[in-house]
Amino acid sequence: ILVNPTGKPTAFRAVDWVVELLNLYTKVIYGGEGSNFTKDRVIAESILVLLYRSSHANIERNFQLPGLTYKHAEKDMRATFSKILDEYFKKYSPNKRTRGRGANYSIPNQVVRG
Repeated sequence: ILVNPTGKPTAFRAVDWVVELLNLYTKVIYGGEGSNFTKDRVIAESILVLLYRSSHANIERNFQLPGLTYKHAEKDMRATFSKILDEYFKKYSPNKRTRGRGANYSIPNQVVRG
């Protein structure tokens, strides 16, 4: 029996491959360590594996971190920051004076307050 976990046209896999992949995620990646690695915890969290994977995918997409939440690479965040900050600066222009724009919080002047 073949299944297609990714939905891509040529990505069919055998069912036992999918089961083994879920076992890897359940026991090794999301199983916990030390006192957290218990049979009860693995069973309780095994139904959450797909949710954990989806969360990782969302974080990678939203913060422009392709594959870096699973694999450890050199910490070079320049591309990530430039992508995110460029979009932010273009949208909000925080360093330009804009008439009528206010702030959500006003910092009190402690010198005047005494």
